[in-house]
Amino acid sequence: NKCADGRCLDLARETIQFLFKDILLRHPDSTALESYALLLQNTGSKSEVQRALVMSTEYEELCRARQLSCLQAKEEVMKVFRSVLKRDVELEGLISYARELVLGHTSAERIREDLRNSDEYKSRFGEL
Repeated sequence: NKCADGRCLDLARETIQFLFKDILLRHPDSTALESYALLLQNTGSKSEVQRALVMSTEYEELCRARQLSCLQAKEEVMKVFRSVLKRDVELEGLISYARELVLGHTSAERIREDLRNSDEYKSRFGEL
């Protein structure tokens, strides 16, 4: 059995963490992580987990009912990072900023301002 060493559950957890960040723009809580990891390990179906997350009430509230979709928010954040810092955004920044955009807690312009005022921007491109 290729899972005898317990590595399968670890891989399942990693996959669940990725799916939560990608679909719900957040880290899974410990209960969700374990239950979805077991579901994935038992069924072997990543699409089953994706479907469950997309059909969740949380996804409905977060992504479907907003003017800005999760995908659009992620694309906007990537665009802002490339235009201001001339680099790709790291995963944690992408998730955080995209979630804030979708929820209406920030705007692309506010992210742009934050990046221009960041230490990274100042060290790479000088003061404004």
